[in-house]
Amino acid sequence: MSGRREHRGRHEPLVITIRRPRARVALARSDGELIMAALADAASYREWRARQWCESCDAEPEGTCEDHLQDGALTGAYRALAARLADVLPEPGGGAP
Repeated sequence: MSGRREHRGRHEPLVITIRRPRARVALARSDGELIMAALADAASYREWRARQWCESCDAEPEGTCEDHLQDGALTGAYRALAARLADVLPEPGGGAP
C-alpha cells in the first residue's frame, strides 16, 4: 500500500497507520460517516442479539450463554471504537465539502 495521500474532491484526508508502520489510507468525510454508521449498526445488532434467549442461556447458571456474552462484549467494543474514532474523524457535515 502506498504511503502517499489521496485527495477525494476537496475533502481533507485522514491518514491513519494500519498493520504496517508505513501503510496509510486516506479517508474522506463520507468514509468516516460510513464507518461510524457501520459501527452503530453493528453495535445495535449485537445489543439486540445479546438480549435474545436461547436454550444454551437457560442451561447457564448466570442465565446467559457464551455466544450472547460475546455479543454483549462486541457491543461495548464497537461503541468504544466509535468513541475513539469520533475524536479523529471529520465532523459529519462540517468543514469543506
